[in-house]
Amino acid sequence: MSQTVNIKQIAITEPILNAVKNANSSIDVNNLTISKEADQGFGLSRMDRMMEADIDSLLALEPVEVKKIPRSGVKVNGKLHQLYTIVNGRHRIARAILEGKNDIAVNIIGGTQKKQEEEK
Repeated sequence: MSQTVNIKQIAITEPILNAVKNANSSIDVNNLTISKEADQGFGLSRMDRMMEADIDSLLALEPVEVKKIPRSGVKVNGKLHQLYTIVNGRHRIARAILEGKNDIAVNIIGGTQKKQEEEK
């Protein structure tokens, strides 16, 4: 079951930032939460195809999969919220950033549904 989170709650890796900057060098990425993980992953090679897709339909069909980063949080609108890392959906996240989306549908991997609902 998907839920909506603020894109600031997702730790954005360097390859995602690079793909966003390559697609639009004037986009402001200073308001994003940058990942501090040592393993940043590899570059995004399919951004051309992602840019052609209808992002709203794609996100509705395939929400981004994330997992909690234990004992971490980020302030969004003055409130502390859970921080997540991307499991599947780096290209969709990059496109959402390029589209200026603040919120994104995600499936949270791991943990129980009850715990996830309690944290809302």
